[in-house]
Amino acid sequence: MGKTKGTTKTGGRRKGTPNKITKHLRGQYEDFINDKLPLLTQTWDDLDDSDKWNIIIKMSSFVIPKKIENEVSIDDIRKIKESQDKINEMFT
Repeated sequence: MGKTKGTTKTGGRRKGTPNKITKHLRGQYEDFINDKLPLLTQTWDDLDDSDKWNIIIKMSSFVIPKKIENEVSIDDIRKIKESQDKINEMFT
């Protein structure tokens, strides 16, 4: 028998608690990258320009967050306008 609707959560991870396996894997990956980075800087001049650009582009996604495109519909704009009008009416 399941819990009734509205019952508070008991047990498990709390919201915002990091996953231990993910944290461990990220740490190992970071260690690997830190270990190999000196090799990349040593061999950088031997790489083709296209390889250099590919490396820069791929590594940039870890440093610079990607932009998320926000979609706004005409209905959303109308609802915002109606809300603004109601607020203006309250204060005039």
